[in-house]
Amino acid sequence: MTEALDAARSVWHASGDTNDSPLLGSNVAYYLARQKRYVEAVELLEPLFNDFRSRPSFDSYYTYFVGNNLCGSLFMCGRAADAEGIWTAITPFVPEFVGPIVPYIRKRHEMQTQMFLADNRSLDWDDFVGAAAPPQVGPGWQFYGKGFLAAELEFWSDE
Repeated sequence: MTEALDAARSVWHASGDTNDSPLLGSNVAYYLARQKRYVEAVELLEPLFNDFRSRPSFDSYYTYFVGNNLCGSLFMCGRAADAEGIWTAITPFVPEFVGPIVPYIRKRHEMQTQMFLADNRSLDWDDFVGAAAPPQVGPGWQFYGKGFLAAELEFWSDE
């Protein structure tokens, strides 16, 4: 896991000020969270998420993935109220997803929302969805059935 974190950091730093930079930063936070380094993940993600909030026209995919990982990191730091505020802020982005990812995001978001019930506050953010129910939706549930998400990056070309 440390090698993956180092590689993710290297790619993020090499990306400079590109549109993918926030997603690459979120992927670094994903690996930090997988190592239970939640405070570091929060410190990385808060400025990224706050930047998104200041630009409401920014892509919902970016905002959701960064917000999800920030939310989970805050939750695991014992900051459930702050986490719930972030969760509430990213919930309106769920209907904006398109393509094959839609049923996964909708189902995981619905299930992950249960983390904010009082009796669930001691549970693990990353494992809750997978432990709460058998695999949902389809084979991609192995990935989307986790609390922390690594964003996929795609190459777009006008040619």
